Amino acid sequence: MSFDSLLPHTCTVERAVKTQDEYRNTRRTYSPHLTRQICRLIERRQFIRTSESAQLVPVTRYTLLLPFSVDVREDDRFTSFDYGAGEVAGETWAIVGEIKRRSMAGHHMSIELQRVESTPVA
Repeated sequence: MSFDSLLPHTCTVERAVKTQDEYRNTRRTYSPHLTRQICRLIERRQFIRTSESAQLVPVTRYTLLLPFSVDVREDDRFTSFDYGAGEVAGETWAIVGEIKRRSMAGHHMSIELQRVESTPVA
């Protein structure tokens, strides 16, 4: 049994591209880097964070398992998780950090993710 058979989900990896707007301010836009990348998304922990308006906001952290050879950078984002059977999540996840492994087996990498909160446009 190969490790790839243990990755039942697929996702899209988006890479940040820096552009300038009409006022010459640097702006990040994201475009698809890898599509239908095999992965496994695991919900790990949830905690409560206090926002600036003194609201209690639940934050959920996830672990994403990917093949070791996948080109992922710290400022990449993940979207369009396909859980199989037609269930696709439309949310966006950002990398919080890479989980370092003691063994150097080199068959997978683990990345800690957090959902990106959408900000309303004024």
